[in-house]
Amino acid sequence: MIRSLATAALVFFSGIAPAAEPFEQCGSTELLRASTPFSFIPSTNEDGTLTVFYSTADFTGGNPNGDFQAFFHNTVTAQIVQLTGGVVPVIAAPSTQNAFTADGTLLAYASNANPTGGNPDGNTEIFLYNTVLESHTQLTSTTGSINGFPALSDDGTTVAFFSTGDFLGTNADGNAEIFILAIGAGTIKQATNVAGSHLSSAPTINAAGTAIAFTSSADLTGGNPDGNTELFFQHTATLLTTQVTSTVGFESNDSPQMDDLGNTVVFTSSANLVPPGNIDGNTEIFLWENGVGFTQVTATTGGETDAPTISGDGTRVGFVSDRDLVGSNADGNQEIFYWSSISGATGQATDSAGDLLLGNDFPAYSGDGEHIVFASDADFSAMPPMGVFLFGSIQNAEILRFDHMGGGIVALTDTPTNLLAAVSLSGDGLRLAFDGVLEMFPPPVNRLQLYEGPVASLSTSQRIVTDGASFIFFVPQAAANSTDGSQVMFASTGDPAGNNADGSLEAFVYDATGPTFIQLTDAGAVTDQFAAPTSISGDGMRITILSSADLTGFNADNSVELFLFDRGTNTLTQITSGSAGLGTSPAFISRDGSRIAMISNTNPSGTNPDLSMEIFVYDIASTTFTQLTSNPTDIQDLAINADGSRVASTSIDDLTGQNADGNREVFVFNVPGPGVTQITQTTSGENTGPVINGDGSRIAFLSNADLPGIVHGTENDVIRYDLATGVFRQYSSPGDTSRSSPSIDAAGDKVAYIEGGALALFSFEASVRLGQCVTIDPKDVPTTSTMTLWLSLLTLAVVGLVALRSRKRLS
Repeated sequence: MIRSLATAALVFFSGIAPAAEPFEQCGSTELLRASTPFSFIPSTNEDGTLTVFYSTADFTGGNPNGDFQAFFHNTVTAQIVQLTGGVVPVIAAPSTQNAFTADGTLLAYASNANPTGGNPDGNTEIFLYNTVLESHTQLTSTTGSINGFPALSDDGTTVAFFSTGDFLGTNADGNAEIFILAIGAGTIKQATNVAGSHLSSAPTINAAGTAIAFTSSADLTGGNPDGNTELFFQHTATLLTTQVTSTVGFESNDSPQMDDLGNTVVFTSSANLVPPGNIDGNTEIFLWENGVGFTQVTATTGGETDAPTISGDGTRVGFVSDRDLVGSNADGNQEIFYWSSISGATGQATDSAGDLLLGNDFPAYSGDGEHIVFASDADFSAMPPMGVFLFGSIQNAEILRFDHMGGGIVALTDTPTNLLAAVSLSGDGLRLAFDGVLEMFPPPVNRLQLYEGPVASLSTSQRIVTDGASFIFFVPQAAANSTDGSQVMFASTGDPAGNNADGSLEAFVYDATGPTFIQLTDAGAVTDQFAAPTSISGDGMRITILSSADLTGFNADNSVELFLFDRGTNTLTQITSGSAGLGTSPAFISRDGSRIAMISNTNPSGTNPDLSMEIFVYDIASTTFTQLTSNPTDIQDLAINADGSRVASTSIDDLTGQNADGNREVFVFNVPGPGVTQITQTTSGENTGPVINGDGSRIAFLSNADLPGIVHGTENDVIRYDLATGVFRQYSSPGDTSRSSPSIDAAGDKVAYIEGGALALFSFEASVRLGQCVTIDPKDVPTTSTMTLWLSLLTLAVVGLVALRSRKRLS
């Protein structure tokens, strides 16, 4: 209670301004939250019926905040059980092989949760879970130490793990060491004991708990004076250690996994262990057999090959690679492969397509060698023909299982995808168009789709096109809807108007007053040819379109050109021509439909003979171009105000004589000129993504730079700048969440944007937010009597806190 009063009083006084003049308070409101779970690092038991994994999903109702938690899946009962809860668990054990006992009754995991009541300080400890009794046992209890990588023997008697703890009084320096715990007796042995900055990690254990393998940069046996990371083998009874590899320089040895007998270890190495099989020093998969030596499993050039796993009998090895090892991976996707030590043959378990974020990763063999569990964001049921982030479906990272018998892939988890891509605020600030893969809206569709709804109740938004098989989107930072929000432009491979049977990417307008769909282009079913709208005028009658197709007979070279569709005259006009390569991109129309701003390497006005990327403004009435820049090094971003008199962009160039350090700054150009204003002047960070309001007086943009009066977290913030007053306003709260796709209303009071979700590590939780500033009148500030009451409460709170701390010191 005391802390609550103190906090309330401090918050109250932080909002009181002593000035007599009205003042502004700025912030943002969450309109819609979308969350895409992520599941990874699976491990399975002997017969593949039980799988433990980590996930941010809420499978059982016990993880509403989307924290990383440990779960296990039972294929017999088709049930998922959540193992951890409370505080966010620390994933300290990417041990994809030794989590379960052979019978699946016990599994080991690392977490900072407190499932037993014995970990109130939230330290990362090693736990044992009984899958039959559904009970937890805490195996370690430390303060301030890191415990992880638990490897459990098949018989459940022994667990090897990594720790910086001092369990026996022999690790006072807190170095990262390997420890061995006998579960029945509760006794611990320290397997390694080194000083300095050397690291021992990644233990793996055999079925009986009599042998372990691990990696270390320490000189454990006298054979590693150069401190390279080497593979070691150890008998747990005697702690007799053998150095398996002896490499030099930047050669690495990593990711060991041991078979049941403890005679064979699979691992990765960039060394030439079996000359001359790896003279290029690529990371390859190797097998070491005690008393026999090394076998090189893979021989690749470039790319990535790693994450080995081995069957219990040591005859099968699984791994990940983006190389085309068997002639079925020409696209270079990250796939799961397997190798047989009996036949020496390699097989490919997965065959995915599209641009995947995770790909197929974290494979783990079942003990019997019949199953491989793995994590993947691929869609093995219906792979999209084009890149996933632009046109394709977005798959969550799920847990899947490959079965050698029949070669089938079974999904063990299936979580909904909710990923936001871009937002566009209507000119009146009352409606919002947004796109993304949002299965939260019924019926769920795993494709990039377009939605539109009122700002006041965005959760009631409707999908504009009901054809769930098509891919629908608009360009971020585009003015995608008309001033009143009734007209929305979009690109789609669908056929909402009945004229796109070939499924090409075309430009459309949705007219909510009908409601009707209007197809503006016909690019034809030609590979790599498309038509995508980039902006719409305030009345919804004029739409800018970028296309590589020959839509009007003047683009035979299929370069990306700018076109203008006029719904009033039902005509399509090609605005630019003669460009090569990228051509024109982006291009946005003013709200009054009079001018188009573009970045282009064309020479429409005769002032760009070197065909550099320049900013141009096209006047529709006079059909004339004005070039605003002259041979800049790097121009990015673009925005135009309602009447086309101002254009905003960002550049690292010194366009005004105030950017000698080459930082990325926001500039505003007068049209037709002359005059350019540098509105940011920073020395660190970046300023990007400007959008401009109707009369050009206010600009919103993204920034993590050192702006006056702005306090940032670790990510960018949404900032608004007033050209009349020269004042920066911060709409977003400082934090570690990224922001993207800002969109501003005509008055410049409201800015919609996406917070989070921009490929954050292992998470796609994001929200649509609306930022604005509210003017506070001094008469609404609390009176003296009210302030006196709050001062009394604050005094009471402070006195209470002092007393509380005094009691703690005395006790």
